[in-house]
Amino acid sequence: VHALMENADRILVFEIRQNEARLRETDDFTLPGIYPHLLHMAVNAHGVLVAAPDRTLLFGLQGQDELDEPFENPEGGIYRPVLAGRDYFVYASGLQEVRVLDADGFEMVRVPLTATGVRYNLNTWRILAGREPRVFVLHSPDRLDFYRVQEFTR
Repeated sequence: VHALMENADRILVFEIRQNEARLRETDDFTLPGIYPHLLHMAVNAHGVLVAAPDRTLLFGLQGQDELDEPFENPEGGIYRPVLAGRDYFVYASGLQEVRVLDADGFEMVRVPLTATGVRYNLNTWRILAGREPRVFVLHSPDRLDFYRVQEFTR
């Protein structure tokens, strides 16, 4: 949940257990600024990836290093596509590329959008989960590009 609380923008993470009928707050992260609009977020068991208009943030749920990467959008838009797989994150890191991070926030691969033919306007394409595990799709108005995330060991 993205909410303004006590003059700070926060991300609250909740979980619901099978045998309980109510939500339980598990984590609370303070954002570096106030964003008076919807934020695109991707959540999995390892963390929360937030695509704010001016930066990309990754908050670890299991003590991982966190990511705070500046972002400039010359188009002036505020939304960017993001996706969380079971143990990875995918996001638009700029107008020219998509990045894939492992569960700990380490970069696994960069996908240059020039190689995919995806138009650079962030409002015209999306990142979608594929039907198979560890598959994601870059969906633009004129094409679909499928990618499989390989197991990654450091």
